[in-house]
Amino acid sequence: MLNYKPEQILIDVEVENSLLAREICDRFSDVPQLILEQGDDHKKTLGLDPGRNPLTQGKKNLHLKYFQGHSFKSCPGFSEDLLCCNYFTLDLVENCPFECTYCILQAFLNKPMITVHANLEEILENLKNQISTRSRQLYRVGTGEHSDSLALDPYLRISPHLIRFFSNLPNAILELKTKSFHVDHLLDLPHGGKTVIAWSLNPETIIEQEEYKTARLDERLKAARKAS
Repeated sequence: MLNYKPEQILIDVEVENSLLAREICDRFSDVPQLILEQGDDHKKTLGLDPGRNPLTQGKKNLHLKYFQGHSFKSCPGFSEDLLCCNYFTLDLVENCPFECTYCILQAFLNKPMITVHANLEEILENLKNQISTRSRQLYRVGTGEHSDSLALDPYLRISPHLIRFFSNLPNAILELKTKSFHVDHLLDLPHGGKTVIAWSLNPETIIEQEEYKTARLDERLKAARKAS
């Protein structure tokens, strides 16, 4: 499976002093970092080489973004014609370092870089306020809509913040879905029984042919045993 190191880090000025941005920048202290002022066009900073695959190359750019939209929202598959299973998505990372041939993200996202919503404290506070209005409803909250939940977590360390946060929520559980084996940094965290880690599995031949840069089948199963 891949080791991740960005070629440059782009940081929205609004989050340059946020806890998550500082942690990530400290972890990649030897990587060039560029502060983006309001109105800057981040696409002009990519400097993509026409001789390289734009999707693969673009993922070498890490954007720490001030996200102003709704990171926490109901599952997009929900409608009046379907029975809701109380599944909600929490979008904190856009794009994925894995390159599965069948993944919709390869075509769905219109920018190739890895983007992190770095105003994490604000996002989680909004989530807490929203679910507290329905204290009798159980919320299932997953982070795997726009990226693999754990593919980059040893480097970004977002999930430890989430696991601690959800451990204190009485009416919500966190679901992390992955094709990686990255669980070692999570095993000793105080989860309070509020976090579920799930793996997407395929036969080894499919993993080799279609799920590029992901963990092998035996690596995923070993990680699942560790987390059980």
